[in-house]
Amino acid sequence: MIIFAIAFLIFPIHETNRVFFESIMPVILSITTLFFTFKYLCQVENHFIKEAAYFGITVTAVNWFIDALLMLSPSPMQMTLTDYFQDIGFTYFMITPITLGFGFLANRLSQEMK
Repeated sequence: MIIFAIAFLIFPIHETNRVFFESIMPVILSITTLFFTFKYLCQVENHFIKEAAYFGITVTAVNWFIDALLMLSPSPMQMTLTDYFQDIGFTYFMITPITLGFGFLANRLSQEMK
């Protein structure tokens, strides 16, 4: 939801400089993914890799669901499923590798602390 809110706030850039907007959004997505993955894994006590995978898959699915409600249903932003994945949806595949990276790191750190 944060990604959509930020995209909404900076949407005027989309109209004036679409290439720059398309460059900004993956950076924002990666920063928010890093932040919330860190916050989530700080609450986890074990099974870091599994938890990171579940977290990444869940966040990806939630983003797709929210976008589907807004972009695939009749609205001013409506687009086809193909257009959606080529323009926006595919970018969300970066979430789970980021969360898994944190999961592996947390797992390694927890083993070193034993």
